[in-house]
Amino acid sequence: MCVCVQITYNNQIVDVAPYKLPSDDIISNTKHIIHQNNFTNTKLNTLGKQLTRLEKQIQRTTISSVDTKTSTDLKLKN
Repeated sequence: MCVCVQITYNNQIVDVAPYKLPSDDIISNTKHIIHQNNFTNTKLNTLGKQLTRLEKQIQRTTISSVDTKTSTDLKLKN
């Protein structure tokens, strides 16, 4: 079963898919799998970096808001 879309390119219909389709050639198929895994690893690495950056920003914001609440609480107590 192929989950793919057909598009027209240079007056020819081409099957396109979000992943590499297996072929009969084992060496070619292996290269496609390695290429797809490298692409996936690159994208996951990028997502990981972005999540780490967001996590640091959230932690800084949380620390800032805790400090603000503490100083406000101290003013109310006095």
